[in-house]
Amino acid sequence: MSGSLDALLAEISVSPLREPALIALAERAVAHMGPGLSELLVKSTPVHGALTKGTALAGQIHVDVGVVVAPRSPQQRELPVLLERVQAAAAGLPDCDVVAGDARVDLVHDGVTVCVRPMLAMADRHMQTLLGVAEYPVRTSVQRHSEFIQARIESSDLAGGEPFDGCLRLVKHWRDLAGLGDTLPTMVLELLFSDAYDRVGTAGSLDDSLARWFDTAAETVSERRPVAFSDFATPREDPDPFSHWCVLDPVNIFHNLVMAWTPEQVGALAAALWRWRAVLY
Repeated sequence: MSGSLDALLAEISVSPLREPALIALAERAVAHMGPGLSELLVKSTPVHGALTKGTALAGQIHVDVGVVVAPRSPQQRELPVLLERVQAAAAGLPDCDVVAGDARVDLVHDGVTVCVRPMLAMADRHMQTLLGVAEYPVRTSVQRHSEFIQARIESSDLAGGEPFDGCLRLVKHWRDLAGLGDTLPTMVLELLFSDAYDRVGTAGSLDDSLARWFDTAAETVSERRPVAFSDFATPREDPDPFSHWCVLDPVNIFHNLVMAWTPEQVGALAAALWRWRAVLY
């Protein structure tokens, strides 16, 4: 199957030559919004997500941009207020459809979506508080999430096996093909399979690499093994004893991405991983 996986990977990958142009498009869009955001004290506008991580899929061309705000009033800490400001600032962009969501504003232009998400600034300029991604504000760093993935891409390049980013793209494609977007959100997917990579690495072929990853990921979920990393901080031995499973944000080790998951959700993910391991290999 290795040849067919190589061909599939080439088909679903965004061309490296196109990635800088897409990032530049997002930066220009946010720059054009600048005058409309003058009420807000914007500290930075970091581009992040799959494109900056190097794991984007060709069929899902979107660029994530944060508008990091230092609030000047209590109202400017409220997500609806910030979304309203961003939507109003984007209204004048030429040839662009503006679509407001629950926690972001999408700018759609020529088949590319720029996802603009308001965030709150923190004392550390590399950190942000995310709004609307959980039941409470989440302290994290979108830049360090990209660094986390990039570190594993560089590690796999040095090790000489199949590239980490290629394997991760194929896992994302499998997730979408299986219709498991709700069962396995992207951030959880990236951390679960980064954990698998840290445990077993990659092999000399895509087939063997993905077989290792699916085995390891399925075992991790089935055994409710915590997914935690020490890239930016050292997690506790028992990081979240009150949850059914634990997937820690590597930047904020106190944020468990699956804290609210039920036993049924964890079990459904384990079953899906084992099922697709058997189907694919």
